[in-house]
Amino acid sequence: MEDIKFYAEFSKNFLSGEFNQFIFSGNIYDIFQHDNEYLNLGDFLKKRLSNTRTVITFTIADGVDFFSKKDRDEFIATLAENLTFFESYEDRRSWVIKSIAASKVQPLEGLKLLKEASKLSVKKDLKKNFSKPFAFLILHAETLIPDIEVSRMNDFDRQKLVFLRDWLCDEYFINSNDLLIFVSQTVSEIHKSLINLPSMDNIVIDYPDFEQRFSFIENETKKIEINLDISTERFSDLTAGLNLNGIRHILIHG
Repeated sequence: MEDIKFYAEFSKNFLSGEFNQFIFSGNIYDIFQHDNEYLNLGDFLKKRLSNTRTVITFTIADGVDFFSKKDRDEFIATLAENLTFFESYEDRRSWVIKSIAASKVQPLEGLKLLKEASKLSVKKDLKKNFSKPFAFLILHAETLIPDIEVSRMNDFDRQKLVFLRDWLCDEYFINSNDLLIFVSQTVSEIHKSLINLPSMDNIVIDYPDFEQRFSFIENETKKIEINLDISTERFSDLTAGLNLNGIRHILIHG
């Protein structure tokens, strides 16, 4: 089965070695097919990337979150094993857990935790190795680092911006096998000093074309057992400009 266009482009650009930082923009509020089900973008990316990576999501509302409890437990244990501050393992583990909790109200603390893990992941002499490289998904990125003039930013926004610039420009991260994805509907809402970084690539998610709409409508009408008053071809024409999520809403609610 042919891969979804935007994901195929992302995979190709990442595997080229030129980029490991991405902005996904455009039709981000659509649904995307994976294993015969349609998922929102966040869940789609988590499922696709979790096969080969430890996926960690981050928003200013929910802080640091993990794809599975297994990933969370391994992250805490591995990071605590390798930290150099605090003498006992239990103290280090407690710090990691508290930092995850604090990230819900202090975004910078969450970012610091992710950077600490990514720095350790490239080291060769760890007491315990991370089982997989990381994929950091920064959802609603425009709310974390909005495109505001630095002179108009509050102290917290300036700290986040400087921290992210330093992290993403660090050679260890650029040359690592980890990746970071910002998700935002409009690229211009993210601070320009981040979107212009040399290792940052913009992946635009297009709205579905006629063939994609036709295939989706055909499959959905069979699944939910409804009969259209017009042909599938005509309905596909009339839904030009809508995404699959919008089309599904029309099919279900009429």
